[in-house]
Amino acid sequence: MKSKLIFLLGILLILAAAMMSCGKKQEPSGVPSSAASEAARPVDASTAGSITGTVRLDGKPLRMKVINMAAEPKCAQEHSSPVLTQEVVPGENGTLQNVVVYLQGDFSHYKFDEPQTPAIIDQEGCMYNPHVLALRTGQPLEVINSDPVTHNIHPVPKDNREWNQSQPPGAMPIVQSFAREEVAIPVQCNVHP
Repeated sequence: MKSKLIFLLGILLILAAAMMSCGKKQEPSGVPSSAASEAARPVDASTAGSITGTVRLDGKPLRMKVINMAAEPKCAQEHSSPVLTQEVVPGENGTLQNVVVYLQGDFSHYKFDEPQTPAIIDQEGCMYNPHVLALRTGQPLEVINSDPVTHNIHPVPKDNREWNQSQPPGAMPIVQSFAREEVAIPVQCNVHP
């Protein structure tokens, strides 16, 4: 039930991202051109639809490998069992976790309010939590370090500005955003691979 709720939340977030960001390219500043914004109209909630579904794995999942955390004993101590890679995480009844579904198309004729609530990634036990996160263009991304060690967060986008910021334990959250739509931005920690 929890994985289905997370999946549905992911669908809603990515639907919002797709609707907000697909279509005409934004200016480098992340602000749409004046012609596009003048022609855009708000979405009528009474006529808007929703998407629900289940994503299932066809075949056997990849074998998860153990992540060696010996280089950082404090992170290893945070886990009671070996930490495994999460490229493919099966759920109940053949479903998949950490899946994002999105719409492609020209949604430039719609206007969406920019979300003010940040999407949050927490660094816990030398792992990013959640492992997969969907957010909209312009939405704040807040990164928290809950570990007793220094980390850094290093998104490696193709169409957005790359950044790499160190975060000691107890530091204030890092807050950034992405101006352009992009499907799948890998995030890494250069301190703990």
